[in-house]
Amino acid sequence: MAMAILLTATHQASAAELTHEATVQVSDNESVYNLSVFPGKAGYSNDTVSGVFGDGTVVDYRFFMADADSVWSWIDGGEGRVADITSPPAANVAGAVNNSQNWPDVWVTGDPDFDPADFTTDTQAGAQNITGTIDVSGLGKGVLYFMHGTYHDAYALSLTMSGTGQPDVEAEYADDPENTVNMGWVTSFTFATGGAYSTITYSYTNNDADGSRARFMGVIVDGGDASKAQDLTPGNEDLDVSRDVDLTWVPGQFAATHNLYVGETFEEVDTATVPTASDLTIASFDPGRLNFGQTYFWRVDEVNGTPDKTVHRGEVWSFEVEPYSILVSGDTITVTASSVSNEFSTADKVIDGSGLDANGVHAMDSDTMWFTASVDLDPWIQFEFDDVKKLDIMKVWNSNSPAESAIGWGVKDVIVEVSVDGATWDVLADATQFSRAPGSPTYNQPDHIDFGGAAAKFVRLDIQSNWGGIIMSYGLSEVQFSEIPVKASTPDPAVDAVNILPNAVLTWRAGRQADQHTVYVSTDVNAVIDGTAPSVAAQTTSLDLTTLDLALDQTYFWRVDEVNDAEVSSVWAGDVWSFDTPRALVVDNFEGYSNASPKRPFQTWLDGFGYSSDEFFAQDYAGNGTGSGVGHDIWSLSSPHFDGAIMETANTLPGSGQSMPFYYTNSGGVTSQTERMFTVPQDWTVGGAVTLSIAFNGRVGNTGTMFVVINNAKIVYDRDNGNISRGAWQAWNIDLAAVNTTLTNVTKLTLGVEGAGASGMILFDDIGLYAQAGELIVPEDPGVDGLVGAWNFDDNTGMVATDSSGNGRHGTIVDAAWQPGKQGSALNFDGLTSYVNIDGYKGINAIDAVQQAFTIANWIKTTVGEGEMVTWGTNVGRQRLTWRINGDTLRTEHGSGNLRGNTPVNDDEWHHVALVVTNGADLTVPATQIFLDGQPDSTFSGSGNPYELTPDVDVRIGMSGPQGGRFFTGLIDEVLIYDRALDEAELLWLAGRTGPIDKPF
Repeated sequence: MAMAILLTATHQASAAELTHEATVQVSDNESVYNLSVFPGKAGYSNDTVSGVFGDGTVVDYRFFMADADSVWSWIDGGEGRVADITSPPAANVAGAVNNSQNWPDVWVTGDPDFDPADFTTDTQAGAQNITGTIDVSGLGKGVLYFMHGTYHDAYALSLTMSGTGQPDVEAEYADDPENTVNMGWVTSFTFATGGAYSTITYSYTNNDADGSRARFMGVIVDGGDASKAQDLTPGNEDLDVSRDVDLTWVPGQFAATHNLYVGETFEEVDTATVPTASDLTIASFDPGRLNFGQTYFWRVDEVNGTPDKTVHRGEVWSFEVEPYSILVSGDTITVTASSVSNEFSTADKVIDGSGLDANGVHAMDSDTMWFTASVDLDPWIQFEFDDVKKLDIMKVWNSNSPAESAIGWGVKDVIVEVSVDGATWDVLADATQFSRAPGSPTYNQPDHIDFGGAAAKFVRLDIQSNWGGIIMSYGLSEVQFSEIPVKASTPDPAVDAVNILPNAVLTWRAGRQADQHTVYVSTDVNAVIDGTAPSVAAQTTSLDLTTLDLALDQTYFWRVDEVNDAEVSSVWAGDVWSFDTPRALVVDNFEGYSNASPKRPFQTWLDGFGYSSDEFFAQDYAGNGTGSGVGHDIWSLSSPHFDGAIMETANTLPGSGQSMPFYYTNSGGVTSQTERMFTVPQDWTVGGAVTLSIAFNGRVGNTGTMFVVINNAKIVYDRDNGNISRGAWQAWNIDLAAVNTTLTNVTKLTLGVEGAGASGMILFDDIGLYAQAGELIVPEDPGVDGLVGAWNFDDNTGMVATDSSGNGRHGTIVDAAWQPGKQGSALNFDGLTSYVNIDGYKGINAIDAVQQAFTIANWIKTTVGEGEMVTWGTNVGRQRLTWRINGDTLRTEHGSGNLRGNTPVNDDEWHHVALVVTNGADLTVPATQIFLDGQPDSTFSGSGNPYELTPDVDVRIGMSGPQGGRFFTGLIDEVLIYDRALDEAELLWLAGRTGPIDKPF
């Protein structure tokens, strides 16, 4: 369960951060490889010949990849600078690359010239396993970009940021790309050093044995000087900036005051010594109302405090203010005319930009212009906009064909009319004649017709004469309109935004001349369009949604009408925008904690051990007096987590990155608990929240009873108390209506376990608030409906596995031994040669290319992280089923993709596992789902390809039937196959559950 948005921050603000940002594919083996320029402050490359890592600071990094999805395009959002490689280095080949080991990395140590002769190349393949240290001293924040290639195989990438005398800040990322043939990737990490961290050490590990299939290619550092102002707003070279903008920035680390320079030229600001504003103590400045369309340059110099008052000169940035009027796109205009001369010179040619270059020069090709019929007795052309516009200027390029000077088709005398409804027309008195075009390829002097802000949905040109006066045929080359933006624009949140809190604030850019704003908000889009939805009058360009009592998990539509009763057109109706509120409000998703102070989980979730003082916590905490411990013990040599991670990363809720371990020992009392205090009280009624849901995962042997305390109101777990000892992710849904506390002012949340002598460990993950009431799942016996095979392994002797379904599909046992099972006896598979062949039974396959539904359910107990449980079909893409353990978790595949489980199952405990495939399914949830101990456990899909299983090799238990190998190690019991998709209630029953459980949201 991936939760949507934080209700509050999960930990104290930290000066240091190191976070995995994204991993993006930038090329594949179908690409035509071009050379893209990748700027960075410093770069490092591996030299596998000399063993020396890195070749110093570089100006640019260049990497072979697909032009369409280059690294530069992904990072910068632009097209990037690309140079064609006519003679690529020897390590590369023209077109597709045969293997990622053949990708060269290219370094530019001087001027970034596009001539390949100037490139310095490393023809080595890249590193299979490599560690490196990057100097980030003096950098306040930035991004690390790691380039690497994979071919099927797994890799791991981990980073540690450290400084002298400072604790480590860590970020780890690992991926196991399946069926990723010859793909190039960029993995990025953001960092913020706070000025205290000087280096970032990284480790790249390729898990492929022969070292040719996962390769590290290089890393780029893109960061800013910590002593200088950063994150300037508006951003450098931003366009269409509001003329009422405030200039803001993030102060340099040592800044006491700020000197700001603003001007209209680069030179003016670059050389300025007298600040526009000096000795500022806040990191913002109001420059007053700026000029339309003007480019401004600005610079912030950071000034240290006493005694040195050192000035850290900032970079010169620029931005361009919004124009007075904006171009009306030709795509939004409908053109009609009295006639056309032929199929090429139609009326729409005047608004489609054909023949007009970026410099406003119109060509002479008649196919890019409009001409009437050879004789048109009543010539006219009409433009219809998509809605009423407040028009500023109309630009007219007259007919500019090669014979214009001789024939004179160009419009001369004209009547320009405007209308808001197409019925009543007003004449534009000052526009009566257009200039004659020269019939020249350099024609760049259109007429500018001033509409003076007239409101119009239609503009009509009634043509009275042409410049030739010889024939009754007329023409125009291009017409452009600009409008004054009187409607509200630039909504925040952006159009179709998601996860917007019900108590967020809506903002927008006001339309010109707006005196007040009418805001409509509703889940009914038609009501917003019609203006019948509830509305709020606003005097500012913002609206606090708290006043509207919005709900969670809804799509809202909104519109802002700009109002000025003093204008002729007093109301300008806005466009309809939308946003989604989150499905849940996150109380804590446990993603923000790490090994480093101040983000250690027990510094937020207070436990019995407490914590010591440091530079972030002036006062130590002696503990809460209970037998609780939050997080894994990474300090004791005897701990299995020594020198590892405090948070749990291997066993998390599907879609989550980490969960929080809660250890408890009630030897000295009857309770163990951890509590989190909310510095800013939380309102748990926002969005109509009615349910608090807590995800937890138990452990075999756990004892005691869970409880929660909200403020001072205690809620005791009232489901099957045995759930605390089940190693599967479960939900605990709490009805907030039954909680006797003030939910609008929640200041403390406590998690705990009570019971004298109770002990164990529980993992906690997403804690969230939902607007829906919790539901129960009541276990239900699936019976024999659809049961096509049941191998209970209760024979306890012999070489035959009896099918107890009554269908006679008995199996032959090969080298497996009888042992006590989950129920009765079971088979022990040795991982070498053991399996069961279901003689003559080919499984459940596709009919007429449509896969038929089925369920496989069985019990397992193993300590090994690999092995097949059930297989059938032919070893061809989409035609073979595999149900197995892979990488410690459950996995299914059909030869053209896979779906994976989330939770490790190789813990030497009994687990009930199930695979459910619906009719016509592919490998995506919910068409296919994996269940563990009766609970959904699917987390990753590698393919949307449908199943098309084909009868071939018999169903086999304990090995990979079609090709042999991947034998299972451990115990398998109670194998059932149904020819239908069992539901969650039935799977709970098979997993041994009898009492109801909370249904996860």
